[in-house]
Amino acid sequence: MPDVPKFADASYQQILVSNWTGYIAPKGTPPAIVVKLHGEFVKAINRADVKK
Repeated sequence: MPDVPKFADASYQQILVSNWTGYIAPKGTPPAIVVKLHGEFVKAINRADVKK
């Protein structure tokens, strides 16, 4: 979106943007599967290409 100004350029100097990621699993999912999914999500979000 090249025509949209950055917050600072639009006089919004103190904007803080954050986000979060979550996932859900069906009720009754074995704890070992939840742990495995969590570990895989952590690995994915820590990849340089994903962060970029």
